Amino acid sequence: MFRIFLFLSLLLLPLSILHAEDGYSAELVGKNFQGTLRMKPKAAVTVELRFKNTGNQTWVNSGQPFLQLITAGPDKRASVFRHTFWPRIFSPATLLEKSVKKGETGTFRFAFLAPDTEGDYRESFRGVATKTAWVDGMNIDIPIQVTTLEQSKFLKNTSLSQSVVSSRILAQEPLLRVGLFRSPEPVIIGSDASFSVKDRDGVVLALANGGDKFSIFYDAARKLYIVSGPAAHVETPFSVRLVPDSPESTLVILSKEDRPKWNLKVNYNMYIGVLDLLWDEKKAELWIINEIGMERYLKGLVEVSNNVPIEYLKSMAIAARTYAYYHFSDKTKHSKRGYHIDAYYDQVYKGYQAESYLPRMGQAVDETRGMIVTYSGDIAITPYFTQSDGKTRSWESVWGGKPKPWCVPVADVHNKGKPMLGHGVGMSVQGAYLLAKNDKKTYVEILKHFYTGVEIESPLNPPLTRGT
Repeated sequence: MFRIFLFLSLLLLPLSILHAEDGYSAELVGKNFQGTLRMKPKAAVTVELRFKNTGNQTWVNSGQPFLQLITAGPDKRASVFRHTFWPRIFSPATLLEKSVKKGETGTFRFAFLAPDTEGDYRESFRGVATKTAWVDGMNIDIPIQVTTLEQSKFLKNTSLSQSVVSSRILAQEPLLRVGLFRSPEPVIIGSDASFSVKDRDGVVLALANGGDKFSIFYDAARKLYIVSGPAAHVETPFSVRLVPDSPESTLVILSKEDRPKWNLKVNYNMYIGVLDLLWDEKKAELWIINEIGMERYLKGLVEVSNNVPIEYLKSMAIAARTYAYYHFSDKTKHSKRGYHIDAYYDQVYKGYQAESYLPRMGQAVDETRGMIVTYSGDIAITPYFTQSDGKTRSWESVWGGKPKPWCVPVADVHNKGKPMLGHGVGMSVQGAYLLAKNDKKTYVEILKHFYTGVEIESPLNPPLTRGT
């Protein structure tokens, strides 16, 4: 408990005593937007800033002094663009990398949530090495326009030297919230590496070393989350987040049993990214949610085999990415439960261990980084299913509602006469596999066959993030 008190007391230290030191300086070398950042009211967007370390001090993201961005003008004020993902009410992000030496580049990635009032805004941040010094040159003013006028979902990448399929790209890699499962029992979580236990507002509840285990459950009668671990017992009314100190560290849900029949020694219970435990009041259920970057999420899917044509895997990667990105953008399917994608009913996601068993899927994800399917410039939801009977079905004939012109019946010649397995809308997975295997079709040809009139948008080049 002393560590927690000490940590909080350092955060609350008056900023007026800080000063600039020669050892801390930076230069802005990259950002994922140009000019004014445009947002719709109540919409969220991910911002990424990259700074080169031009000083003599190594930057770190944990311990003291760790590097963070704070609101400026005045310092540590509340921001109207604050997202619930911010680690502190005045700080959108800490340094992404574990350490950044002189000459290396450090990253800050965070979310903005637009207010519901339209208008022109300006948000300012400055960098601080906690308790020690301001970081010279780590200052940025971001002009923001909040408007209901229709905006393109994509931004131009002025550094893109060549176009793969189209000149438009994703503005940033989405940070997905994946609903893993519900638990009626206490959830036991640990890691081989250090991590923090925080509440939804970023207040640190406990600090964990490698090998530590924590039990979390929700007391519905008292409306409190109960967190128990080494030298820590905390009760809080706010949801609980477990955040690894390193973006490459894994969290292990020790109380979860998910063993595939083909190898009972495997237990799919390891996850990259943040684990968020959130109580669903209406359903009286405790949800475990994995917060993870889109590209790393795709590598954790187990909807394909490994020894299949790479063009087929690429078509699956793009269809899966597009489907996930559609629900990330729409934010309605599972919004009441606090996540974007269900790990079972939407796409079968098993987390970190899937990467080692399906390395070629990981290759396909990397080689199609950021690519999505669009129709008339807008993202196109891309349903897919196991196998057709020789012809796919239209959207409205299966689910009703307004027709989607890219989801119309098309021939699936290699499956003619076979039984229909699945809903029949969009891409036949078996058909896509056979087009790649028998007809040597490319991923673009496969996708454009099953989704009529679409385009395949190109990814950022170089990649915006490291896929964590």
